[in-house]
Amino acid sequence: MVSESNSKDLKQAAIVGGAWGGASRLVRVFCQLASIIFLSRLLTPEDFGVVATVASLVTVVNLLRELGLAHAIVQQPKIDNDELNCLFKFTCLLGVGLFATSILIGYGASWFFGDSRLVYLAPFYGLASMLSSVEVIALGLLRRKLKFQTIAIREIVAGIIGTGGSILIAWMGGGYWAIVAAPVLMQLTNTILSWKAVSWRPKRSSSPMRSISHYLKFGATVTLGEFANFVSANVDRIMVGKIWGFSQLGFYSRSHLMVSVPTEIISSPINSTLLPVLTKMNDDPERKRRWINRCYRAILVLSGVLAGSLYAVAVDIVPFLMGPGWEKAAPFLMGLTPFLFMKPAGGVLYSALIGAGELRTLLSWTWLGALVTVTAIVSTVFFGIETLIVGLCLALFTRMLLSIFYVNKVLPNIALGLVFSLLGSLVNFFTCAFVFSNLADLVRKTGGGPLWVFAAVGSASLLVIGSWIAVSPACRDLVGVFLKKFKRISNL
Repeated sequence: MVSESNSKDLKQAAIVGGAWGGASRLVRVFCQLASIIFLSRLLTPEDFGVVATVASLVTVVNLLRELGLAHAIVQQPKIDNDELNCLFKFTCLLGVGLFATSILIGYGASWFFGDSRLVYLAPFYGLASMLSSVEVIALGLLRRKLKFQTIAIREIVAGIIGTGGSILIAWMGGGYWAIVAAPVLMQLTNTILSWKAVSWRPKRSSSPMRSISHYLKFGATVTLGEFANFVSANVDRIMVGKIWGFSQLGFYSRSHLMVSVPTEIISSPINSTLLPVLTKMNDDPERKRRWINRCYRAILVLSGVLAGSLYAVAVDIVPFLMGPGWEKAAPFLMGLTPFLFMKPAGGVLYSALIGAGELRTLLSWTWLGALVTVTAIVSTVFFGIETLIVGLCLALFTRMLLSIFYVNKVLPNIALGLVFSLLGSLVNFFTCAFVFSNLADLVRKTGGGPLWVFAAVGSASLLVIGSWIAVSPACRDLVGVFLKKFKRISNL
């Protein structure tokens, strides 16, 4: 059982960590909005399509950059300097190998798509992955010590530098190179600041690599699971680019980005602190069950309202943010709003599985979910992008049910409450989408422009969220935690 003092420490760490995580994600949201507004006006849909194609392929390299070792460092009860030295040597060698692999992927992508530009773009993503591998040990130590404030500050600085540099390059006529520059600048900043924040430094070690085999086993299992997520998250972009062309992929990928902005607002502050906190609750399953239930229920409610709002204003927000010529992205954005509704809550279940340390269960869940998604993609993409989006939404709902099943295997008697929360929030989402859409249509018919539409739908959303907070203890607790977090930050 978790002691009372330890319980208070965990709660305090979660409060402070979530606050700084929320502040970090807020800055990242502004950076993403700046990227959408400025880069969409300075670059063409084809520019985004070309980069999205190579990014989707090289993401497999980016996936291996940590090899799950940051999670392994957090999860291990004890860790010594010799192990850290071996891990650092391993991650540096891994980074070099990933950079070389990205070069080969660039040549393969150029052959597959018949576009020589991909040869030169891919190595830059490999460079970002190599820098990330160098950062792994420092980042794992920061997470292990619950240094969420430090992690958040580094993310804020990196986001500003990466986004600002990208916009500057685009303004100077750099074309699609501006998009590629952002992840490199961000990761370089993250790596420098992470190592600056930890006192541990690598030293020469004579310990054999087998001394870190348990880290590699845990990390490899997590990575295999993340590879399944990579497949399901990128196959659609690769097939859209190949079948429907780079321009259509540009519209599709930017609509995904616009959904990801509010998704991060909801999920990241919670998920960034949830894994370390849940890991420390492994000896108190009842308390752990309560945390998961409340976070899951509250996030589903809040994300359902926001998803319904985004659906209602999609035809207005696309040209408003991205400028003329991007109107084709609006139907894609409307179809993808269920991702905003369900993905943040899915992150809670993912953290529950990793925190439990049930590696076989985690691996089985991720690969089965990937199979569901890839099947949906392959069976729908040839009929059009709209049909593909419908298939992806159905696959995501199926994966949510699978997630509940697997979480119930490690935390028995939790499934029923999670299923009822999911079904109830579906009603919430569809109701909000219907009501807000009619409200937006009414404002448009009276001659109101986009700003009036945003104001009307935004006010209605706040009213609904306020009502949920009033009647739902889970939502009330979640909002209360956020208010305490930001109050704590203001006093630091």
